[in-house]
Amino acid sequence: MKHNISFIYEVLRNNIVYKTLKAQDGGQIMCNADASIKRSISCTLEIPADVDFLKDELKVSFMLDGIKIPLGIFNITTMPSKVDENGRKTHDCEGYDRTYKLYQHKIEKRSEAYFKAGRRYTDVIKELLVKAGIIDYIIADSNLTLSVDREEFEVGTNYLTIINTLLNEINYTAVWFDSNGYARADVYESPVNRAVTFSYHSGRDSIIMRSHEAENDSFESYNVFTVGISNAEQTIYKTSVNDDITSKLSTVNRGRIPAPVVMLDSTANEATAQQYADNLKFKSMISTETVKVKTAIDRQHELYEIVEVDLPEVKGKFEEVGYSITLNTSALMNHTLRRAVYL
Repeated sequence: MKHNISFIYEVLRNNIVYKTLKAQDGGQIMCNADASIKRSISCTLEIPADVDFLKDELKVSFMLDGIKIPLGIFNITTMPSKVDENGRKTHDCEGYDRTYKLYQHKIEKRSEAYFKAGRRYTDVIKELLVKAGIIDYIIADSNLTLSVDREEFEVGTNYLTIINTLLNEINYTAVWFDSNGYARADVYESPVNRAVTFSYHSGRDSIIMRSHEAENDSFESYNVFTVGISNAEQTIYKTSVNDDITSKLSTVNRGRIPAPVVMLDSTANEATAQQYADNLKFKSMISTETVKVKTAIDRQHELYEIVEVDLPEVKGKFEEVGYSITLNTSALMNHTLRRAVYL
C-alpha cells in the first residue's frame, strides 16, 4: 500500500508557530539513547530574514496520509549559507533537541545551585528546567527528598549535569526530550519488565525489511556491583551480587568479577543507594545483543519503547535505543534495538 508522505518545517517563536519554511528534499533526524543530547537534525532550509534561530526553534513533523505526526523540536546551532546558480539561497542547518538549552545554561554563582535539605528531588529538577526556559515537561513525581543541603556544584556547571546528577541519585533515567519537545524522566525500570509498545512482523503488508545487522554488544561482564555514598561522617557502601544460578554471568558460573565502585555525592537514603546498585546488576544482565533493522516510517516513535520483532532470523523483545529518519519521500527509518533478555 502506497502512502502519501510529506514533511513540515515550522518556526516556533515563544512556543507558538511563527511561520513555515521551505526545505530541500533530504536531511536526517537521528536519535541515540546513549548520547547526552539524544535527538539531532541536519537539513537544508530557505530561511527568511525575519527568522532568528538564536531565539526561535524548529519544529519538524511529517504528514502521513493526512495525519500530522511530530518528529521533534530543535535548536539550530549551525546554518552556513550557500547560493546556487539561480540565486536561490539556502542554509545547511544542524541542531539538537531542547536538551541543548540545559547544556547552554550554566550556573553563574554558587547560590543558583544551593538546594536545602528536605526539598523533593523532582521539585528541584522541575525548578531548574523552568529556569532554563523549559516549560513543557513530564517528570514523574517522587517523594524522595534531599538528605542534606546541596551546594557542591561549581560556577560554570551546566544545568544538564546538575539535573542528571540529581536524577541519578533517585534511580531515574537521564532527562530526554520526546517528539513533542517535552522533557521526560521517570524511575528506571528494566526493559524486561516493560510491556511491548508495538511490533514489526514479516509477511504480507509488512513495513519491516528482512535485511538486518546483528552483533553481540555485551556490557562488561561484571557480577558484583558496589555503590558508595559519602557524607560528613562516613562512607556507606551498598553491594548487589548476581548470584543467580540461571544467569551465565553470575558468580555461581563465572566466579566473582567486581565492577569498579560507583561513588555518589549524595542520595536520598540508603535504600535508594541499594536500588541503584541493584539496577547496575540488572543492567549488566540485559541488552547484550544489538540488532539494526529498517522500516518505513509509520507512526510517532520515541526512544526506550519496547519493540517486538518477528523476522525469520530475528525474533524477540527489544528496547529501541536509537533511530534515524531520512527526510524525503522514501521516509526510511533505521532502528537500533537492544535485546531485553537476561543472561
